[in-house]
Amino acid sequence: MPPLSDAVIDAQLCSFIAEQLVYDQPDLQVTPTLNLITQRIIDSLGMLRLRHFLEAQFAITLAPDDLVMQHFETVTALRALIRHKLEATARA
Repeated sequence: MPPLSDAVIDAQLCSFIAEQLVYDQPDLQVTPTLNLITQRIIDSLGMLRLRHFLEAQFAITLAPDDLVMQHFETVTALRALIRHKLEATARA
């Protein structure tokens, strides 16, 4: 599989979050820098749904240590986590 660009990863993440996790804010624009925690987009159930999406979409495995709020604050932070996991998989 060819490497994914940051723009492609961001688009996939923003799309999933907008379609699956934004319930009560239909006019909210999900951007790479939007704080998903303070905007109350990600809660504990949302984190689990997002984890499942990340693992399925990007063929990565998230360990319990990866499930910390700082990784889920923004799309940019999620992208960094995805990149880290993909690089670790490539090295293995």
